[in-house]
Amino acid sequence: SGETKRLTCMLKSAAHALVSHPWVYDKVQSLAGVGRVLDRMAPHMKKTLGEVVLDIGGGTGNVLSVVPSPGKYIWLDNDPLKLQGFRRKHPSLTGILGDATKIPLRDKSVDNVLCMFVLHHLTDGQLSLFFQEVARVVKKTFILVDPVERKTSIVSRLLWNYDRGSNPRSVETLHAAMSARFDIEHTERFAVLHEYLICVGHPL
Repeated sequence: SGETKRLTCMLKSAAHALVSHPWVYDKVQSLAGVGRVLDRMAPHMKKTLGEVVLDIGGGTGNVLSVVPSPGKYIWLDNDPLKLQGFRRKHPSLTGILGDATKIPLRDKSVDNVLCMFVLHHLTDGQLSLFFQEVARVVKKTFILVDPVERKTSIVSRLLWNYDRGSNPRSVETLHAAMSARFDIEHTERFAVLHEYLICVGHPL
């Protein structure tokens, strides 16, 4: 009914506003199993030792637990509240408030790009621009992690219902979009609460 739809929209808006706050965001990420996702990424991140890593959609910087040091880490996100949370946790690191489809960095200015949990927030047009921009700024390796469109469990369906990202895509769609700009050397699928895709590639 119309009343049910209005109530659902109100609940979604309230949930999105609540999760925007960095402390709540971190708690939700933890409950959603982000630690297990980071464990899967850790072997790929080891190869970035001593190099520049650009983290697109950096949230509050949780990925730093698997970024080796020494090296330079650059945070990029379009959410001012996430930037506040990131700076509170990591005041000495570089944070850039910016758009993943218009990355404010020079060509080939970073060794590695990492992108977690961003692509399902992008439209198809933005997705193409995103891969174009990443290929422009990265010299060596691009590591992509995103949940994919497979709502097989009740928990996964509930999470998608309240996720701000409205464009979950299939593994095949994401792989094809990345292949247009990158030579993909590794693909991995795994499940926590969602099913996830990891792709590791190098610019063509």
